[in-house]
Amino acid sequence: MTKHYCSLIILIVLCILPLSVNAQSNAVIDSLYSKQLKSISLSLPLPYHSTLNKHIYTYTNDKKNSAKVLGAFFQYTPFIDSLLNTKNLPEEFKYLPLALSCMDADHNEKWNRKGYWSLPYLTAIRYGLIVNDSIDERHDMRKSTIAAIRCLQHMYELDHNIWNVIIAYANSWQQMHQASHQVSDCTQIWDIYFSNALDNKDIIPQWMAAVYITRFYSFHNIIPLAPLQPCAETIPLQHPCPVNHFCECLNLSYNQFHALNPCMVNDYIPTTYPLHIPCEKASLFFAKGDSIYLLSGDTMLLSDTAMISDTSKVENALADNTTTIKPVNNSKNSTPIQAQSFTYTIQSGDVLGTIAKKYNTTVSNIKNWNHLKNDKIYAGQKLTIYLNAKSDSHHATHTYTVKKGDTLSSIARKHNTTVDKLKQLNKLSSDRIDIGQKLLLQ
Repeated sequence: MTKHYCSLIILIVLCILPLSVNAQSNAVIDSLYSKQLKSISLSLPLPYHSTLNKHIYTYTNDKKNSAKVLGAFFQYTPFIDSLLNTKNLPEEFKYLPLALSCMDADHNEKWNRKGYWSLPYLTAIRYGLIVNDSIDERHDMRKSTIAAIRCLQHMYELDHNIWNVIIAYANSWQQMHQASHQVSDCTQIWDIYFSNALDNKDIIPQWMAAVYITRFYSFHNIIPLAPLQPCAETIPLQHPCPVNHFCECLNLSYNQFHALNPCMVNDYIPTTYPLHIPCEKASLFFAKGDSIYLLSGDTMLLSDTAMISDTSKVENALADNTTTIKPVNNSKNSTPIQAQSFTYTIQSGDVLGTIAKKYNTTVSNIKNWNHLKNDKIYAGQKLTIYLNAKSDSHHATHTYTVKKGDTLSSIARKHNTTVDKLKQLNKLSSDRIDIGQKLLLQ
């Protein structure tokens, strides 16, 4: 009997011991983080809560990635600081891109917030950024920083409470006020966090963790790694060109192209926005000349036999600006027709309907010829118009390649259709889609 009780006591001790050790370990971590946060000199208080631990752990667990993230942050800090100082804004705001996007140009989250500063679509437009189907300047660090700081300046003028501005920036003024009203003492930031009134309540621990890691990265054996700045040259593009064809002609990887042109978000490169390529590729670009456009299918879609059998005929066709074209829809039932093309520059007040009526064609044709995903156009944009061209767009089959951040609902919204139609056309049993997957649109 005595042996039995001894065994039972030993078993209980062995079960309790790991819990006790773990509790002691957590207590040590809590004490350490609390002490380190108190040592940070900012006008905004940084009260510790154990919720912070998992957010700090995201930095300390993956040291290689954190080294890149911190390297990017420290590289742009002087630029951000200079803008904040010019506007007499608190330095606390500079940690927002680190907290919201981890300095990721391709950051994309709910509510159409994108880029380094996680700017919503309407906010980006309001503060001067270009955001359309081809260009999204929220992915440009310098331009998005200027827009974000202008936004923060207006918010700070409305409320000089720094925490309120940070919370409202990541959520909305309405949610910030709702959260403040639900707690007895709105100065206690963790009470606001636990109020559950914020869609993005994690901005509170994310921001504090961002501040923490910029001060104590060396304590966690993290060495910031400054990103490489490749030599780039701005080149003139005479006609729109598919990204994959352009990269193939210059022997560029997509990652190389995207790193130098983060704002280009379409499969086609527009002519209305600066295009950057590695310096060592500039001579190749000019050596390739018109061949880059010849096969791109944007200035004109040449028949297969014309492109393959007789180069002189192709050159004559380009000179005459008249050739046999195939409708963009790639339908097997489409027959080549004779048409003459010209470039139309959109004027202020133009809409696709009036342009189509003026040149005796249809809106669908103009959208197909210029690879437009919707009816949005802007002054100065150039459109290719084919005179006397007819195509049966009713039977056209359009496809879309899924990109990072896409959802069925966002794709449906862009292409004036519904999620149910997309699922039916593509025989999808759920809303799940994968990057690179091709979807039928009609």
